[in-house]
Amino acid sequence: MIFAVSAGAGARAAGSLGPQIDAATLRAARGAGVGTELLLEFELRHDKEAPTALALTIGSGYLDLVEHGRETIYDFRLRRRLVLDRTGHAFTSIALYSDVAFRRFDMEKRATLAEMMQRATGGDAQLLGLKPFWIESEVGVLSGVSPRPSLTHESLADGAFRFRVDGDEVAYVAPAPERFSLRDGQGFARFLRYRLALHPDIIAAIEEDGRLPRRLVFTTVNGEERHVAGLVLRRAERREGDYPLPADARPLVLPAAADDPESASLRHLLPLMQAAVASGQEPRTLGDYRQTVDRALKRHDGFAAALLLAEMTLQYGREANDCTAAADPPCRTPEELGRELGGDVRAAALYRAQALGGKDGGEALAIWRGLNREGEPTGYIVDLFIANLESAANHRDAAVAAFEKVLRGNPVLAIVYKDLGDHYLHVGRVDLAWICYDLGRSLRGRSEASSLKVVDALEQSLAAQYPDFF
Repeated sequence: MIFAVSAGAGARAAGSLGPQIDAATLRAARGAGVGTELLLEFELRHDKEAPTALALTIGSGYLDLVEHGRETIYDFRLRRRLVLDRTGHAFTSIALYSDVAFRRFDMEKRATLAEMMQRATGGDAQLLGLKPFWIESEVGVLSGVSPRPSLTHESLADGAFRFRVDGDEVAYVAPAPERFSLRDGQGFARFLRYRLALHPDIIAAIEEDGRLPRRLVFTTVNGEERHVAGLVLRRAERREGDYPLPADARPLVLPAAADDPESASLRHLLPLMQAAVASGQEPRTLGDYRQTVDRALKRHDGFAAALLLAEMTLQYGREANDCTAAADPPCRTPEELGRELGGDVRAAALYRAQALGGKDGGEALAIWRGLNREGEPTGYIVDLFIANLESAANHRDAAVAAFEKVLRGNPVLAIVYKDLGDHYLHVGRVDLAWICYDLGRSLRGRSEASSLKVVDALEQSLAAQYPDFF
């Protein structure tokens, strides 16, 4: 898996410009207004198929791409991809981090498959589409393999240039005499990275050349088959234009047409998640947890105390149990809690299930399911452990049902959003994972020990490793 979402720290500010944020707020956040744009109209060709029209507008910190009646804004200030439905006056907002994370995930899968195929064939034969150059071209990021693919760059007498791999021409560029501005050249390179199956080194060479391609012809590979694609410039115009997201467009957290099983399962949970974000409800304070645990112990209700302690730790981290740094008494040390909870059968079972964790998921799951939680206000915490074990076992429906119980019990428990995101990440749905992460980071009162800090750190890592996508 691409991420070990288990530790780390980040510097992202509390709150997030997540998928639920309205258009007017997004426009204000990026300082939207009228500015100079470069409009480029192309024909996109693929083998002998009829060419299709593609219109690209390069603005200040954004691209606006229109093709096949679909409009997509890549906003590099907000670091979001906005898919706009002008007819329905709506849009969806997706984190660019999720797009880049998917590429890294895809690269790792393909690299693993290529290695397996190479071992199986003894290195004598390798499917063309699994050679490093073609994997990197399709995915759009470098694989880090050594030695690097041998790409040669040849300048031609007429000012054009071409690229060869293993003696075969893989790309040809015929540039216009005019040079890009620095901003427009960077924007055009970003368009190539996000939209075309073109090798990163070729894109870097086009950006460094600084001239707008009149014609770009390149080869793509599917298995052993080679295909020819081309981008032909039909019109270039500099103009004044407003940021393309209308202020009255409605945000849709999930596209209306997303009806696959994974999207449907998240759509079922979204009303609970969005209501929690919109409510502005603060999570329970550490002091309140400790006071409530103290009351439970005084009435000799060890199971209630154990459930509260589990939730407190999930919300505030293990440091919440550090009595030496406690600012909100009463606080009991682990030794004191061990003595007070040791005689409670259900509390003992809870701690045994926690200790088993992923070492014996089947036994742990049996213990969690067998715990009688009737009448316990925080009994939903058991469902979080059940949800994660069901997810690990790939019991998709059972996991989502358990996550729903937790959200109904405590919709502002940040770790639920992180774990639900990981649930979608397990099956490669990076887009759905980031919706969960973003909504979780939009909750009020996120603690410094929040499990979602891991996602902050991951985003910083992606931006540092793949700066050309941001």
